[in-house]
Amino acid sequence: MSAGDLTVNGTTRSQYRATSELETANSIKFRIAVEVSEIRPNGLLVIQGQDQIEINGDLWERNLMGEVSPENVLPNGEIQSEKIYKLKITKTERGIVRDGYRRGWFAKFLDDAQPF
Repeated sequence: MSAGDLTVNGTTRSQYRATSELETANSIKFRIAVEVSEIRPNGLLVIQGQDQIEINGDLWERNLMGEVSPENVLPNGEIQSEKIYKLKITKTERGIVRDGYRRGWFAKFLDDAQPF
């Protein structure tokens, strides 16, 4: 337009709505024998224990580490997990059962890349 109105009018409108629901629960319960690997200058006992269960080529391994006050050791030698400071529990699984439900590399890639 050589002699017309050079202004541009426009309107943009966007709307985003997200709905989600998440329910998660985790629980682990087991007994494991531990040993005192160190006694700290403040009297805390450093404990650690490991056990393995192997059935038909499947391996479950559990490790526990932490610090506990001697007063929290029960007369029968047991310690409740909530009394362990710096508690670290690891559980690993290897074998056919684990392979049946583990996430593959492509699913992990999609989670990291988030293309959708």
